[in-house]
Amino acid sequence: MITIKLHPWTPKLLYLVLPSLAGATLWWYIVAQTLRGQVAFNLASLGAVIGFIVIGLLSLGLWMGTVGLLAFVRHNWLSLGALSLVASAPLLFWFPLQPWTWLGLGLLWLGLWWGLKRASADAQNRLTVRPQLLLGTALSVSVMAMIVVTSLMYYQQLRGTTKTASELSARLSDQTVSLVERFLPTFYKDYQPDQTVDELINAQFPSVDDIMKDLPAAVGADQIKKIEQRLSDKNLDPAQFNLDPTATTNQLRIALATQLEKQKADQIANVRQELSDQLKVPIRGDETVHQIVQDLISKNFDKYAANYVTIIPWLLAVALFLVLRIFNGLFVLVVTWCGWGIYRLLRLLHIVQITHQTVPAETLEWHSGEHHT
Repeated sequence: MITIKLHPWTPKLLYLVLPSLAGATLWWYIVAQTLRGQVAFNLASLGAVIGFIVIGLLSLGLWMGTVGLLAFVRHNWLSLGALSLVASAPLLFWFPLQPWTWLGLGLLWLGLWWGLKRASADAQNRLTVRPQLLLGTALSVSVMAMIVVTSLMYYQQLRGTTKTASELSARLSDQTVSLVERFLPTFYKDYQPDQTVDELINAQFPSVDDIMKDLPAAVGADQIKKIEQRLSDKNLDPAQFNLDPTATTNQLRIALATQLEKQKADQIANVRQELSDQLKVPIRGDETVHQIVQDLISKNFDKYAANYVTIIPWLLAVALFLVLRIFNGLFVLVVTWCGWGIYRLLRLLHIVQITHQTVPAETLEWHSGEHHT
């Protein structure tokens, strides 16, 4: 087994405790930011998403992999319980101190403690030190506890401190709006929550530069045809612009700008009315897009989900649990090999060492006629 030839509570235990705390702190920070919707995966590049996931997995491995090594240097069940509680404490850093958080802390502590006790018992029964063979099996319960607690924290985040069904309905509606607004820029690049509806529509309207972009400097019939084609592509009627092929480029720009401004007001009013009819939400134009999205989602949320609002957080939490459960094997694998890597590093730095011990062993032989006790 791994031995430290000092008092069991040697400061060298910090070589395991501190990395575990660092990994747990980073892991629960990443989990908290993700559950609160602070991480915009839809807007990030593929490389950024992969990097975020890798950092999360490594922080999980650093946390639990290091915790698992504590089972090799401590075998007393009480000290293992204390170390498990310390390793569970970072959960409190990133989540509000509400009953669900305390319940999550208790479940996480029990899961880590159970895993450490299993790892410690197996370590004492083995003749060789093989963390890569032991941690995965022993800490599978701890990984499952982490998945359960993550789902529980998601439930708490969804529900908040609301007590009535109406408050919960409003809260879930607000969270849905925030989620929808994270995806809107994917479809509307100019979208900003604080801009008015008319400003958003106006941003989709072409400018003179859009119409005359990359056209020859000399005005002629060919240039006029290209301009008319671009106007048609923007759902504008070229006949209303009365473009003069004999005009100079500057005159043509002025004429286009004048006609675009005249048509813009009518177009904005028409688009606004179409949106109002399609969404069945009254739109004046001076409301922010956030308000419209809020009204739309609140209206439909109350219409279709109000009767089930109290069970929606539970259903979403269970759904998250089932999703994470699919990756349980990956989590255990990461924890196992991160723990093995830390073990190799500690040996390389001469922080821990392997000692060889001679222990008495019993064997069964044929009776020789002599009396043995």
